[in-house]
Amino acid sequence: MANDIITQLQARNETLTQAIARYGSLNASTLHTLSFEQTKVTRLTQQLANSALRREENDKQRAGLLEKTQTFAGQLGKLLNVETPDWKLPYEFQGNMVDMAAKGGMDNTARDALSLNIRDWSLDFNQDQKDLQSTAATMIEGGVSALQDLSRYMPDIAKAATASRDSAQSWAQAALATRDKLNIAPDDFRFAQNMLYSVAKSGGGSVAEQTQWINAFAGKTGAQGKEGIAELTATMQIAMKNAPDAGAAAANFDHFLKSAFSKETDSWFARQGVDLQGSLLEHQQNGIGVTEAMTHIVQMQLEKMNPQILDTFRQTMKIEDLSARGDALQAMVEKFNLGAMFGDAQTRDFLAPMLANMDEYRQLKASAMQAAGQHVIDDDFAAKMTSPGEQTKALQLSLNDLWLYAQDITENGDDTTGFFGHFSY
Repeated sequence: MANDIITQLQARNETLTQAIARYGSLNASTLHTLSFEQTKVTRLTQQLANSALRREENDKQRAGLLEKTQTFAGQLGKLLNVETPDWKLPYEFQGNMVDMAAKGGMDNTARDALSLNIRDWSLDFNQDQKDLQSTAATMIEGGVSALQDLSRYMPDIAKAATASRDSAQSWAQAALATRDKLNIAPDDFRFAQNMLYSVAKSGGGSVAEQTQWINAFAGKTGAQGKEGIAELTATMQIAMKNAPDAGAAAANFDHFLKSAFSKETDSWFARQGVDLQGSLLEHQQNGIGVTEAMTHIVQMQLEKMNPQILDTFRQTMKIEDLSARGDALQAMVEKFNLGAMFGDAQTRDFLAPMLANMDEYRQLKASAMQAAGQHVIDDDFAAKMTSPGEQTKALQLSLNDLWLYAQDITENGDDTTGFFGHFSY
């Protein structure tokens, strides 16, 4: 395009030269006007030509620098079993940053700061640059778009992903759930992370499963803060004792909550002389969550009816086969005439493990609260980073960052002399 404009300007200059020669006998004013226009055209032609030459030279330098970067990466990769960065990485990375900034309402300064931060977090916590970028996009889509808040969440997310081997996306979803459902502030997210990770390490459900549980039940139970995490994760672990998977456990719990607050349940307890809603409120005023409160109320009522019922629940829950256990629980309900309270199978399947394992439930809550103040993620992150796999990954990420940096300095027109001077080829 520049060459076409230069050609047109040169043609215009030639026309003016011919006009001056042809109208040499015209008055001085006309000649001055033609000469002045010719001077402007000549100057503009030279400026554009110089600009085109500079761009051509810069393009050559950029191509040369990127070629050197890729050559170095390829040679290092052969030695250290890492791959040469994808040549599209810088362009895709920058394009994604533009999209993120548009969605998050960021100006160019905030966008560029976030871009550099993502690259730093990648190197600091050994997470792929594009994965962290995608995670940041998830946070922005979830409503966390302020650079300050992203700078609080993202390092903790990246570190936990490396420590736990869960994806950064899983931890981003956990961050959004604890923020939106439990009102846990960004600065306190690391405490929540230690709680979730501690539960996952003990086999109590993955981070993703716990996050789904929080999203589904925090609002229905009124759970809030770290105490809310402790209650919900303990409930989940107990519920899973009598379910084939986390989904079935969640369905049982959801059915229990609907039954607990139904008019039929209120009426049944009223016939037994129990003000269910008043009793629940009293428990909650004493700091007991709705699930534990309801279970305790049921427990007290069963003890009044027949002390053997709870012991039978505990013995029945020891049956390993889920199908056989379900049959035994139904037989027990019929034996003790508990149909009005446990006639619904899903309510029964949730309450049975809760009634049989209340001491364990309380211990799980206490353990989760204790984990909040520990350094479970920090310790495992440090341990994981000593592995050969993570060290090789760190080299790969460094090469990726070098590739991104090479693109940066060529686009910004920085002096690249000596950039590769300390590398041997």
